[in-house]
Amino acid sequence: MTIFLNKITVKFGVIFEKIRGIRKMDKKIIEQLLKLQETDKRIYQLEKKVSQYPTEVMELEEQKKEELKKLDSIKKELKKLNSEKKDKELDIQEKREKIQKIEISLNNVKTNREYRELLRQKAILEKEILNIEDKILEIMEKLENLENEKDSLEKEINEKLREIDEEIEKKNSALEKSKRELEDLKSLRENLAKEIDPQFISKYELIRSKVSDGLVIAMIDDNNDVCPACFIVLPPRLYSDILKNPEKLFICPNCGRFLCSKENV
Repeated sequence: MTIFLNKITVKFGVIFEKIRGIRKMDKKIIEQLLKLQETDKRIYQLEKKVSQYPTEVMELEEQKKEELKKLDSIKKELKKLNSEKKDKELDIQEKREKIQKIEISLNNVKTNREYRELLRQKAILEKEILNIEDKILEIMEKLENLENEKDSLEKEINEKLREIDEEIEKKNSALEKSKRELEDLKSLRENLAKEIDPQFISKYELIRSKVSDGLVIAMIDDNNDVCPACFIVLPPRLYSDILKNPEKLFICPNCGRFLCSKENV
């Protein structure tokens, strides 16, 4: 960058010394270059905006996923509880089948001891069934609460998803609009560039290709003798010449950008 600045400063310094010695520059050229720079600035801003849209839409899509995860968590818990409930119901069914067999066996026992043992086994099974039924009731209560929570959350999430989808739609619509505006601006820029004297447009393009901020023409006023682009203090004679000659372009000895009086704005 330093080598470029030195080269462009020397090269343009010589050129503009010659121009200054021959004639004053047509103020229209400065106005054209400033208009071109403003168009380039708008193009840069739009290109940056367009490049950000995909990331913004992706972030919104991630928000949708996060919202749906909340619902998935409840659905998984509901599935788990329903599975537990079903297992316990099957367990009760098996125990009742055992009780039925015991009741049949009671009619065939031959001793009191066998009879008492079968009654004991039946009582144990009946107690186990009662315990399981209590647990099923607990599960059913949890299921009811979770279902209510799910219904409430679904409404909330659906509303958020609707808002996110609307935002995505707005982003996509804005993206298409920005792309059209960008095409129009690039077409405008092309026409503006054609109207400018080739020697100046080539210098403008060269500077623009080397600077990162897009600022090719820096404006100088009578309250500040510093280059607005690189912040170097301008030599007194150069600063004085810029203020005295608003119809001319000058070159910053440090950054190589065009300098001109703010009177042109």
